[in-house]
Amino acid sequence: MSKTMRPRKEGIIIAIELRVANGRVARKNTNIRSIIAICYGLQSAEVTLALVTRSLGPIDLKLPDGKREPST
Repeated sequence: MSKTMRPRKEGIIIAIELRVANGRVARKNTNIRSIIAICYGLQSAEVTLALVTRSLGPIDLKLPDGKREPST
């Protein structure tokens, strides 16, 4: 376990200090996976993305240090 945690030590300490929990992110991820399952078989990924955005609103990912998640 220490081999897994050692490289992530700084992020773990920041999360503890800021009292960041991943419950909200996990809930959104579950909702997104449900929508993807419903949309399975559609011809366009844009339709799925539109349904996710319509259901959950715009998804704004902010990292604990205040920076935004780089978009791909």
